[in-house]
Amino acid sequence: MSENETKIPSGNVTFLFTDIEGSTKLSQEFPDSLHVALEKHNSILRNAVETNNGFVFKIVGDAYFCAFHNAADAVNAAIEIQTALANEEWEDAVIKIRIGIHSGNAEWNGNDYMGYITLARVARVMSAAYGEQILISDNAHLHCLEGSKTLRRNKNDPESLSLRSASGGFESKDISFRDLGERRLKDVIQPIRLFQVLSEGLREDFPPLKTLDARPNNIPVQLSSFIGREVEIRKVKELLKQTRLLTLTGSGGSGKTRLALQAGAEVIDDFANGVWITELASLSEPSFLPQALMKIFGLKEEPNKSPEEILCDYLCEKEILIILDNCEHLIEASAKIAERVLLCCPKLKIIATSREILKIPGEQRHRVIPLKVPDPNKEYSPEKLSQYEAVRLFVERALSVDPKFSVTIQNTPALANICYQLDGIPLAIELAAARVKILSVDEISKRLKSRLTLLTGGNRTALPRQQTLRALIDWSYELLNEKEKLLFERLSVFAGGFTIESASEICHLEDLDEFEILDLLSNLADKSLISEVPSDNDKKFKILESIRHYGQHKFSEKAEDKFIISKKHLEYFMHFAEENVPKMNGGEVKEWSYKLENEIDNFRESIRWAVINDPESALILVVSLGMFFEIRNYCSEGLEYLRLIFESGRSFRKIDEAKGLYCKAKFMNQLSIRNELDDIISRSHELFREVNYKKGIADSLLLMYNLTFLKGDFERSQLLIDECFEIYKQIGDKHSMAIALSQMGGIAYMKSDYLTAKNKFTESLNLVLELKFLRYYSRSYNNLGIVEHQNNNLDKALEYYEKSLSSDNKLGSMSITNTSRSLINIGMVYNNQKNYLKAKEYYERSLRIGEESGIKLIIAESSYNLAIAELRLKNFSQSKKIFIKSMILLNELGDRYRITENLINISNLLSNMTEYSLACKVLSASKSLYDIIGIPMNRNDKEKYETEFEKLRSELTDEEFDTEWKKGEKINFENVMELVGEVNS
Repeated sequence: MSENETKIPSGNVTFLFTDIEGSTKLSQEFPDSLHVALEKHNSILRNAVETNNGFVFKIVGDAYFCAFHNAADAVNAAIEIQTALANEEWEDAVIKIRIGIHSGNAEWNGNDYMGYITLARVARVMSAAYGEQILISDNAHLHCLEGSKTLRRNKNDPESLSLRSASGGFESKDISFRDLGERRLKDVIQPIRLFQVLSEGLREDFPPLKTLDARPNNIPVQLSSFIGREVEIRKVKELLKQTRLLTLTGSGGSGKTRLALQAGAEVIDDFANGVWITELASLSEPSFLPQALMKIFGLKEEPNKSPEEILCDYLCEKEILIILDNCEHLIEASAKIAERVLLCCPKLKIIATSREILKIPGEQRHRVIPLKVPDPNKEYSPEKLSQYEAVRLFVERALSVDPKFSVTIQNTPALANICYQLDGIPLAIELAAARVKILSVDEISKRLKSRLTLLTGGNRTALPRQQTLRALIDWSYELLNEKEKLLFERLSVFAGGFTIESASEICHLEDLDEFEILDLLSNLADKSLISEVPSDNDKKFKILESIRHYGQHKFSEKAEDKFIISKKHLEYFMHFAEENVPKMNGGEVKEWSYKLENEIDNFRESIRWAVINDPESALILVVSLGMFFEIRNYCSEGLEYLRLIFESGRSFRKIDEAKGLYCKAKFMNQLSIRNELDDIISRSHELFREVNYKKGIADSLLLMYNLTFLKGDFERSQLLIDECFEIYKQIGDKHSMAIALSQMGGIAYMKSDYLTAKNKFTESLNLVLELKFLRYYSRSYNNLGIVEHQNNNLDKALEYYEKSLSSDNKLGSMSITNTSRSLINIGMVYNNQKNYLKAKEYYERSLRIGEESGIKLIIAESSYNLAIAELRLKNFSQSKKIFIKSMILLNELGDRYRITENLINISNLLSNMTEYSLACKVLSASKSLYDIIGIPMNRNDKEKYETEFEKLRSELTDEEFDTEWKKGEKINFENVMELVGEVNS
């Protein structure tokens, strides 16, 4: 922690927030001179805060957010600010600010304060004030009293307390606090006692505070604070200006009521006759609704007048906002009464909360979205995670049952998963948070599969349907008609969403035809049980996960129906994969990758069901998804599915078994899992030959070639790739021919036959361009680049590498391996040009890709190139550290060629460190290993080797050189890591 950070208040902090009164109006009236006034304002605030030991930690627009170790300093700063602003000579724009001071718990995390409740409360204190006024909460006022030596009544104001102290934090001036009583702030939680700061030179008289008490209302006090939704509150307030009826819709527990209450509290000053809420959930009879409204206004029945007439007579001239809460079970009655009062009362507005809209003229709808949730697949620091609204809600509610609860680096993954799995539904999160009293966050996360039984025990004073998650969804479910229930249950088979097409195809049986489904989907959307997912392509819908769990529970009671629908779901997505995954070989690879990615959860659901109920189909589906899994880095997942399928005890057709084993080998190779890999691909190849499936024979040969090439057995590699190419040519598989030609060029390159290499790479590129084989563009350009690089045509090489990188950028995350290779190759050009800092920049970019993706080969390649750059920059210790890391990874990967090549560079590092004997041994080992793999050094490596050889000859005696050289000659691939350990010692 820096010296400045040690001075930053943390723990129990006093905050001072400011805001300019009428800033929008000032900017409109004085657009040219306001900036001069703002500069004066900024100077006065900063000077007053800093000279009173305060810290300005954030500025948003013209609002200042300041922190102090003690309340007395904050009060002194506030008085100095208001006095200075009042005495300032303003030209045109006169700036007046309101100030709020409040003390509470908050922790500084290095960038901002964590302590949402405290920060939200001080903002509310400030917003209750007027320009030139200073308001202080009872918490901060108490801290002032505790720090004061003298406390007396102010003779001129018997309601105030006066402080005079030279040593208790205040200066010699008199400071008084006028008790304004308990006031309800617009955060609708418990009232707070407010005081106005009085001192010589400050204005004393102001209109009534801008609190809820200033207007009539029946907004109930909330026992917990309103978390997040800042953007949504602004949206609701803006919509309310444009309409007289705003309906907030959303699924059960999404926070519609709380959002309506908060919005009502914040706009209360716009309604002279206040804001009034009517809770309808407990009403069972529609005819009772008008009487419920009469009751909140204290109206009594009158002879010869209907309740509606009494209401209209009372409300007709009033500026008033009515909140009709929970209308869904009385939707027609709610619509009728709303329309009636709106027609006869021109100054009246309504906010309704409901699962569905009222469907009357002039109505505006706002869907209440769930709270923002983190991605459970990402890593977060406690500070980053706590920025998500859902997490902030969980933490606050958890603290209410366990004051010791905190977000730690250990519980962040589980906490992120809880909020994600619960879809950011506030009620579900609150019920989960209540469990921290007896369960750890990790245990809650693990039990979410049984969420309908886990999430119980809500507030006893809440409505019964808000005390458990099951009861909450029961309420929505029971409002559906029988066919809506039927479709809702069947839709629970989908994971991650569905299109109208897939829902119609999968969910229709004799009792529900495809034409009915369209209308029923519309009904379920209106009732907030399904919601539309933003999409650039086909319109897609989803069910929130907790609601889907409920639907699955209901559906499980109809075993036969559920089996039929699950089977149809499997068949639909098998066909979808078989038809569309091959399109990733074309020019629309990015588009099809996106479409397939959108269905990943449905693929998973189908596979999981099929593993148990239909392993043959599960195998076919995983194989069909093989290319997609590789491109999108789902190989680990695919490998696990194949393990479960092959362990199911079922027997499979030879062709399907062969494809499954080949797919398994591909995934293992991608993940650098070498154990049994040769045996698996060999068995796959045998089965393909037994059934004479040419495509499979060639594919397995290509993978065998890759493994053999990696081991440095280039003679066998040549035979394998030649046979492979001929088969592809026979069957007319041009995409695979392009890949095989590229590999043939690779063999020629390794043999330093650069002319043949260039010809093969060019043939491959021509085919790739002809086919619009977009995902192979990068590899093709890179291949031609490395040939030009070896021929020392650096400008031409760089041109190819940059074309490669441009192709990668078009594919994004689908091309991370190629992107890495492009970055490394560009770095190597800069390395050859002796621009080592630029080279290092590209290697580091590549390394970041490897570390983020977890692909060992990228990490290894990037590391040893980065180590070379550090060597050239004479950062020897860092270079050694990175070289060792790369050698360990290359050994794990079994990459014999790169191990051999790397030893030349390590020898060069050691000689630069004057460790000539060990450098000699390492260089000799490199020569020995080149002989074992049976290929010549490429031009660049040969130059480096010869230079290093001559240098060591000159630095060592003949005897020393011969001794170490003979030691190196004994190194093979079985004991090479012992040599690496010696380098590292």
